[in-house]
Amino acid sequence: MRLEGIWDVGLLWAVGRTVVGCAVVGCAAVGCTVDPDLPPGLLGSAALPDAGSSAAPGGPSFSLGSTQGYARGPYGNADGDVIQNFCFNFVWQDPKAANYDTRGMHRWCMADAYDPDGSKGIRVLLLTTAAEWCSECRNEWSGSSEFVPFAPEIKRRQVDGLRSLGLIYQDEGAKPATTLNAVNWARAYQIDVPFGLDSDFAMGAFAQANSQPFNMLVRTDTMQIIGRFPGVQPGNVFARIDQELSKPWPNADASAGDASTGDASTGDASTGDAGAAGPGAAVVADADADRDR
Repeated sequence: MRLEGIWDVGLLWAVGRTVVGCAVVGCAAVGCTVDPDLPPGLLGSAALPDAGSSAAPGGPSFSLGSTQGYARGPYGNADGDVIQNFCFNFVWQDPKAANYDTRGMHRWCMADAYDPDGSKGIRVLLLTTAAEWCSECRNEWSGSSEFVPFAPEIKRRQVDGLRSLGLIYQDEGAKPATTLNAVNWARAYQIDVPFGLDSDFAMGAFAQANSQPFNMLVRTDTMQIIGRFPGVQPGNVFARIDQELSKPWPNADASAGDASTGDASTGDASTGDAGAAGPGAAVVADADADRDR
């Protein structure tokens, strides 16, 4: 599907939000299960006192950044489409290093990962979503008998050009997540890679709320979507990442402009003021590839 402007993304965003209440009902159909047996501290008041209790204490969790200096469209949500310059207003570069303090959250935009000439050393962006009610989402971050936790897999590939962004969008009751939920989740799994809040479910433009966990991969020289993975399938996700990272760096066309934009580098999430940019985030999904397998 092609998205010709902000209103198209807004429509997809609104449609995504309408399925929020159906998340628990449809979960079993896509491999994710509802499980009230959460890790210690994930529910309750494990967060820091200043963690906040509203979904967006300084405003909405999501907005659209400028296209100036960003990859050219047309923009869309299918494989091969260019992802719009989505911005998330509450993101940690490293939650653990920030001691899970929301004052360490900043605004981060897709433009921060855009690397048309390779100067940032970013090749692939992994975007991954989670909800407290989703047991398979917890397995991605905690690991299981079948696979290691996500964070170590991400970190060991960073030197080769992988960047990532994890986002929590719903609480255990399938309601919009808050900064408190983000703190509790990051702390429960000792997350030390970029992680933040998507209480507005901007990622609903790419996957339904009940198709969780969801991973999507973006090629950062063009910001084209190269894979979508609904449900828990870390083996396929990282195999595709490794495939992309093993390719020679293409002769990037930097004609789209300077990768740094006025909207990409933003500010402290608690104030909304301009400031430091956050992490590179990558979401890999490949529904088409799954059908071909």
